[in-house]
Amino acid sequence: MAGVEEERQRPPPARKCVDLSACSSDPRRMAEDVISFEEYSQPLMDLMASVPEGEKIVLVGHSFAGMSLASAMDVFPKKIDVVVFVTAILPATVI
Repeated sequence: MAGVEEERQRPPPARKCVDLSACSSDPRRMAEDVISFEEYSQPLMDLMASVPEGEKIVLVGHSFAGMSLASAMDVFPKKIDVVVFVTAILPATVI
């Protein structure tokens, strides 16, 4: 089974964790410093814009980040392979 052995030798895919605005390592505060949904989602949108044409990525989001995932799906549909909503908001526009 040459295919299986080739898969084992392939380097793992790159991974990147993006903190949305006013979350985790971002010191800004929601409502005081981040006042719009667009501003909240900007780190994800910047990441999506940096994905080279022809490449696809997997997005995973939790809680309110589901709204940002849905927005990224609308703006960058050809750059996304799979989206995983982990106990996240799933807006009706995605269904």
